[in-house]
Amino acid sequence: MPFDLRRYETLSGHTADFIYRKNLPEHGKSFSRAFSALPVVCSLLSHLPGIDKSTIQHVIHRVVATKTENSLESYWENRLTANWGLEGVGYYGLGRPYNTWLYRIRKLVFLRQMKSLIEDFSDLSVLDIGSGTGFYVDLWRSLGVNSVVATDITNVAVKNLQDRFPDLRCLRLDAGDKLQGDEHVARYDIVSAMDVLFHIVDDKRYRQAIQNVSQTLKPGGHLVIAENFIHGPALRATYQVSRSLSEITEMLQEAGFEIVSRAPMFALMNYPTDSNSRLLKIFWRLLTLPPKVISPLGHIVGALIYPVEALALSIIKEGPSTEMMICKKRI
Repeated sequence: MPFDLRRYETLSGHTADFIYRKNLPEHGKSFSRAFSALPVVCSLLSHLPGIDKSTIQHVIHRVVATKTENSLESYWENRLTANWGLEGVGYYGLGRPYNTWLYRIRKLVFLRQMKSLIEDFSDLSVLDIGSGTGFYVDLWRSLGVNSVVATDITNVAVKNLQDRFPDLRCLRLDAGDKLQGDEHVARYDIVSAMDVLFHIVDDKRYRQAIQNVSQTLKPGGHLVIAENFIHGPALRATYQVSRSLSEITEMLQEAGFEIVSRAPMFALMNYPTDSNSRLLKIFWRLLTLPPKVISPLGHIVGALIYPVEALALSIIKEGPSTEMMICKKRI
């Protein structure tokens, strides 16, 4: 696969979505700098005779991914400690007000999709991966599920989740680690991982996470995920990899899943990662400029664009950004 410098330039244009630098440990910053140098390194090596460009790219990605996985827990621990709330788990740099509107759209899509699939949640058990502030835990409880287990990779999130939901079981869990024992095997009716799995930058650990989810679900159970599902080559950044729809589909099928539905979570309000439209990207940058400069303006921008976003999402079938996918484990 030829190295495409433009794809990295595209990523560098919205690194606030991927990289949080203010409270990142020093070793994390060095990993970020190493990854940002990839285009230059690959470009120089590609001019040497007899060099396989795709192999160079793959090897360097693997080295950086391995180091990044080792710092992932520290990254999120620092980020959430410094910015507990929707901005910490959401789009950093756009402020809490605008992120609040982003999560209102997420809520709208999530509830609409789940209610269209299941009528009665009262007997269902849920495992929520990467619970963060507990946004989706709250939504599952509003649907009336029988039980929810909240999990996160960070200690700060687990502690805050337990304080917020004292009646729930809250566990520290790294989704990319191989399951030990049979405590969670075939135990849950639904597993959710919303805007979580794409933060597993190592492909082997990502595949392991999909396998883990399959093991924890009962036969016929459902997996609910939110990803970017790129229609093209994966987009890689330091702490996020937007993988292709075809690659994710292959992993899901390998783990025993069949796709039930896929619906866009955003049309205009989130960065159009899965779009080549310059016009759409310019619109998004103009839309989010006010909250980037003055955070409280996010209230006004969000309130104005929300009705348009909700209407668009009721019409379109494919989105330029994050999408919600529901899968069923084969019996």
